[in-house]
Amino acid sequence: PQAKGVARERGKHKPYAEKDRGADIMKKNPRVVLYHSGVGNTRFVAGLSGQELDIFTQTAVASIEEPQARSLLGACDFLVLGFPTYHAAPSESIHLFIEGLPRYEQPKYAFTFTTCGLYPANALRIFAKVCRHKNIIVLHSAAYRAPATDGALLAPGIKWFHSFPKGLRSKVQADVSIAWWLMCQPPDAVRLPPFKWYAILNYPNKMVGQRYYKPQIHVLAPYCTGCGLCAEQCPHNCFECNDGKANWQHDLCEHCYRCIHHCPCAALTLRKRKRVAVQFDDAFYEETVGKS
Repeated sequence: PQAKGVARERGKHKPYAEKDRGADIMKKNPRVVLYHSGVGNTRFVAGLSGQELDIFTQTAVASIEEPQARSLLGACDFLVLGFPTYHAAPSESIHLFIEGLPRYEQPKYAFTFTTCGLYPANALRIFAKVCRHKNIIVLHSAAYRAPATDGALLAPGIKWFHSFPKGLRSKVQADVSIAWWLMCQPPDAVRLPPFKWYAILNYPNKMVGQRYYKPQIHVLAPYCTGCGLCAEQCPHNCFECNDGKANWQHDLCEHCYRCIHHCPCAALTLRKRKRVAVQFDDAFYEETVGKS
């Protein structure tokens, strides 16, 4: 309640925090928002989190794919970590990023959040356990429903898959305020996010999705111009451009579908021989900012 009652002055919000702020602010021991985002949902919420945290303290916002991400984390004592949930688990990219960190001598307190198309299951609990191994203590966590980046490709007619829920900005504001208040008065003991019992019902679907079935990404040759954007943006180097066309390497793919949603020619798809009807590209998130 004390955290939610903090007075705020709010101006016009920018769509995303500038990527280059981190290097200048890092010298002042800032707090930081670090995120992994596939298509853009987590980046969007990270931007909202950064705007809110900036009210209390200077804040840098950066993707874990940026070179300064580890330096930013090492210099701070409180951070926000965001990631998407894929098949009821944290994204592989955020997991590998945390695993690659040293164990810090002094604890770093964190607010963690995840974005998901339907439900997060125990992704936040799993992630909190991984963070503990590095002495990153999760004080507060939250899940935010977001546009279903896979569902919108497979079932574009379901409008519920195309938007964030109402009141998202207010919920993010409240969660960041609670986490900041807890950081200022750290509790003696911190519990893991509660176990979600409904996740047991999803276990067969999780196993199938993680181990046995992952949709194929198809390149529609007549529409592919060989621009190389998919290869440039893929965090796992799953694309090569040969003879002016993109080629997808499925063994490396995390299935974030950034490539499909941001292809300027709509030449990538999950539905063979059929172009996508919906793309969550930069224009989509710019419009979402205006509505939020």
